[in-house]
Amino acid sequence: MKMQDVKREKLNYDDEIILHRGLASWCKSDWSCLKGYGILTNKRFIFRMPSAAVNISKAVSKIFKHFAEGGFEIEIPYERIKNLSEGRYGIRKALIIETKDGSTYKFAVNNYNIWVDIISEHIL
Repeated sequence: MKMQDVKREKLNYDDEIILHRGLASWCKSDWSCLKGYGILTNKRFIFRMPSAAVNISKAVSKIFKHFAEGGFEIEIPYERIKNLSEGRYGIRKALIIETKDGSTYKFAVNNYNIWVDIISEHIL
């Protein structure tokens, strides 16, 4: 996947600035991982899948039930983040985000330290 495939759209906030973006995989479980893009702004973490991947995942979810639950886009405002920790998905480092409502999300990312540094800077 190339970053050019990220859908160009207006962000929700007039003063929202994209700080970093890159390939990310949402690790829904030990056996299912959805590939897409992570975007860090000055307001939130965003995970999006390209539309072609969403269509394929929806088709697969009819066959494999462990894909079926949940959506294909995640937005986590920094004020909702309670804790960040390091995990693994295969040989890649994974960013584990725990929110104040008790939800936990795991994303395998490249350049792990960049993701952690930017998020940590905004949740203090």
